[in-house]
Amino acid sequence: ASPDSIRPYVGIACLTDSRLEGYLFAIEPDQGRYSIERLTSDPLTHTTLTVGRDVESVRPGGRTNVIRGECRAGAADTALAMYVNGRLVTTTTDEHGSNAFVGMALAAGGETSRVEGWFDNALMERLNGDLETTGSPEGG
Repeated sequence: ASPDSIRPYVGIACLTDSRLEGYLFAIEPDQGRYSIERLTSDPLTHTTLTVGRDVESVRPGGRTNVIRGECRAGAADTALAMYVNGRLVTTTTDEHGSNAFVGMALAAGGETSRVEGWFDNALMERLNGDLETTGSPEGG
């Protein structure tokens, strides 16, 4: 299930280009769920790479969550890691990955007509040619 087919989510993304392609690191705070999704454009679609539940790491009820996504481009695969509130919750690789990341995005969505997420800060750092994004959304 992609975040668009599940409950309200908030997240951050590593982008490969200006067409909104890359990887989304999303949480559903009230369900304690997290996922890493591959984003492709034309049309915009999400492909689930990994999904799980960690009620100890993902804070519910509009509380602050810090999401950290690491996108490490490689010659063959892209390595991805997701942290929620300082705790590593999942890692995966994608053989259809990118060899470069150029930006980040903040995201909120889901099937409901209204999703709220507030981002009080966002940070993008280049780590040895790779991209790390961190966001602190509240709500969900």
